[in-house]
Amino acid sequence: MSFKSCKSPFVLRQDSESFLLGTKEAIAELSSVKTARLLVISDSHGFFTQFQFIVQECGKFYDALVFCGDGAHDLKELLSKSERNSAFKAVLPGVIAFVRGNNDPASFFVERENANAESFTPIKCPNAVAFTVASQSVFCTHGHEYGVYSGTEQLKVSAEIFCKQKDISSPALVLFGHTHTPYAKKSQKQFVLNPGSISLPRNSSAPSFASVELSENGIEYTFSKISREKIAPYTAPF
Repeated sequence: MSFKSCKSPFVLRQDSESFLLGTKEAIAELSSVKTARLLVISDSHGFFTQFQFIVQECGKFYDALVFCGDGAHDLKELLSKSERNSAFKAVLPGVIAFVRGNNDPASFFVERENANAESFTPIKCPNAVAFTVASQSVFCTHGHEYGVYSGTEQLKVSAEIFCKQKDISSPALVLFGHTHTPYAKKSQKQFVLNPGSISLPRNSSAPSFASVELSENGIEYTFSKISREKIAPYTAPF
């Protein structure tokens, strides 16, 4: 896989339509580049140290961070740290997409640099998001509302409906979490991926996350595992 394509720095701002975090310019750049890399993480469940380490080590190589839910507090801490620490903020991709898991609140506040009442930024946690990456549509949700323990058919149909309602093309990539188990499968129309859990893996899997590259040549992915602050390539058992 190649290095990141987007140059826009991260700015703490939530788009009112897409719910993505980042400037309009960064979101537009992610949409229009020929190749883009996504760092896909899910189900941190309070393991902030793991989350922070992955982003610290890998964030600068990606065009967007996608968090598939169940760890909103960890995302909040990540964003708060980026507001306090310019060096950490510099490694964040220019766009962050995230969704609400079944253990997450509907919203949270991020404290900005100045400690006063006006320095708290409200962030809404959407149940699902759809956005464009390298001219291809991406759908993301946590998955608990779509019976993902039994399969992904309901998820894929719901992704199609959601994108159509948002006037976005049929999703080339569908991302979800919830099962704590890495999964990747390509069908004729869609590529469906679960990065696994970085905190509490299930079904004999390791704590894991995923890298996804979208380009005119298609979609490529790899899994990585994390153990004792070491990241290594991972062949998931599915």
